[in-house]
Amino acid sequence: MRHHLPVIAATLLLAIAGTLAFQHSSLAGASNDDGPALVRDPKHPIAWVQGAERGMRLGLIAVRRSGPKVVTVKLRLAAAQNVSPGLIYDDHDLALGNDPYTDDVGGMRLLDETSGRELSPMHDGGECICSPVSSITPGTMIDLYAKFPAPPRDVRRVAVHLPGFPSFDGVRIDG
Repeated sequence: MRHHLPVIAATLLLAIAGTLAFQHSSLAGASNDDGPALVRDPKHPIAWVQGAERGMRLGLIAVRRSGPKVVTVKLRLAAAQNVSPGLIYDDHDLALGNDPYTDDVGGMRLLDETSGRELSPMHDGGECICSPVSSITPGTMIDLYAKFPAPPRDVRRVAVHLPGFPSFDGVRIDG
């Protein structure tokens, strides 16, 4: 076993160095533009905001061009473990849609910060092209998405807003 310790230690050091180099290169790439750079599918949101409802948080995962005419926004909604059982959050309490009786995130907005134009999620046959929200209970998280018409290619930064939460401002569009 003693002879294997140097090999194990060297392997661990190489793994740590590789992880640190990857993190440094990711962070260096993020600072090259005017807004936070978003990786395509991170394990953790790059930013969080507190909701108007106590114990609710919203995380920003990604804003990226998923085609020449489409931008996809990904968010993570989290309910704290200590949220009162009387405040079980469902689609009617959160009102994430355009009206309090929808079961999706159709109320999400993308704001073109260059022109001030507000964009609503795209629809297909009257249905929002966005994630459904049936419920979220204390101590859980759910991922949300919505597809928007893409702003012009020269628009590089947008704001993302979901009712009940502060906006994420100055977010760089990936892709």
